[in-house]
Amino acid sequence: MEYTNPPENYNITVEFSNTQLANISDLGGAVAFAHEVIHAEIYRKMLSAAQKGDLDPANMSPQEQVNYINNLRNDFPGLYDYYYDRYKPTWNHNMMAQHYRSAIAVDTPKIRAGFLQNIQSNK
Repeated sequence: MEYTNPPENYNITVEFSNTQLANISDLGGAVAFAHEVIHAEIYRKMLSAAQKGDLDPANMSPQEQVNYINNLRNDFPGLYDYYYDRYKPTWNHNMMAQHYRSAIAVDTPKIRAGFLQNIQSNK
């Protein structure tokens, strides 16, 4: 299983299970990696809007919370739309499906071609 942890002190970490990766193809692993990189990019944008090292509202004053939401709306309107206006527990996956699916679809054949070329050159 892979997981992108919420930011702490401006650090965003991604965890992968070697056991899970061993059970999927290299291409599947690359797609899983791309998925988690998108989560990290979403967190990076959110940190930029929060102007703080984490996103925990308990660590923000009421004014910082207002500024955070206003910054999301002004600087990252697509992210704001899913995070605030259309909030659901799966908001980030809904946003990825809408805004990042085509990027992964474009890159997947390139990744696959790279793997095939690597396999062929190692024969």
